[in-house]
Amino acid sequence: MKLYKLGLLALTLSLVATVIILDKKRNAECDFDCADDSDENVQEESSNNIVVEEATI
Repeated sequence: MKLYKLGLLALTLSLVATVIILDKKRNAECDFDCADDSDENVQEESSNNIVVEEATI
């Protein structure tokens, strides 16, 4: 029974480590993509945005 619990603990820890590693990889890819945008692209995209404001009475 003790080996069973140790096995479950090892499995849980390895799954947690895998999730942390994959999360860090995903964040690194997002940082790279966000840093890749030049000012021209950002200005072009922001000019296409539609801003809707509520009327104040």
